[in-house]
Amino acid sequence: MQGHRAADRVRFAHGPGDLAQGTTPWAAREWGEQLAHLGKPGTPVVPLTLGYRVPAAIVDLANRLLPRLGADVPAGRSVRRDGR
Repeated sequence: MQGHRAADRVRFAHGPGDLAQGTTPWAAREWGEQLAHLGKPGTPVVPLTLGYRVPAAIVDLANRLLPRLGADVPAGRSVRRDGR
């Protein structure tokens, strides 16, 4: 209920979250469903795919795992080419 009241007052929101990290059967699988629960169906969702902190080797490994996770998220990119 509190989420609905907050959503009524917000016209623009940045809601970071990683759907691919859900570990329970009831974890969110896509943002549209979550936004509908907040009374904001049809709200545009813009995925953030560029990472600055994680090295490219780690992002590449995570991208290879995406198909097994079942979350509808785009592959990421890293601006860091090494682990430094």
